[in-house]
Amino acid sequence: MSATNTRIVHENEKPGWFSTILLVLVLWGMGIYLLVEIGLSFKQLINIEQRPLYLVGSHNLLPLLCLVPALFLAAFGLILKDLKKLTAERFDWGIKVVLVCGAAFVVVRILYGGFFVDQYMSKHGYSYCNPLTAVSALSPQIWVSDSAFCLEESRNVSGEVQEWLDAKTAAGERPTAEEAQQHIKQLAQAYQARFNRF
Repeated sequence: MSATNTRIVHENEKPGWFSTILLVLVLWGMGIYLLVEIGLSFKQLINIEQRPLYLVGSHNLLPLLCLVPALFLAAFGLILKDLKKLTAERFDWGIKVVLVCGAAFVVVRILYGGFFVDQYMSKHGYSYCNPLTAVSALSPQIWVSDSAFCLEESRNVSGEVQEWLDAKTAAGERPTAEEAQQHIKQLAQAYQARFNRF
């Protein structure tokens, strides 16, 4: 097959370098962000024996690792396209890699997110806390070492509760169940008072 037949090029189209660079930076940024988040998540899982007050976990982080190669490959494909070096063979190969990454994501999500995370956290004495977890589908889940940290009242002040727990951890303190419940209720009441003013 000749080069003219295998190269995917629009002769009348000028390379859009500005948009390409922008998209490449976005794709690389997403890939790097995912790698950092995955690294932090694994660090928490490895150090779980230190018994932090809460853990930020996700059923999706490890599966998303499967999609990182697809992000970098898409960025590379955009560069090749503007350099007019994106051949049909390279394009087909790239599509196959993306499909494999997508399939790997589904399988890992089922195995890791469906079985491993819940069992691992429960085995180490952590329970999932819905009120502290954001409502977004891709938001990380919050797991607490004491169910007293997980009150329904914390739903609207989850960020403030996490900040308070972080401050306690930094100070080397471990709040009692009564202290946690009292403080969370105070935060919720303060939030409700602010809300009622509007």
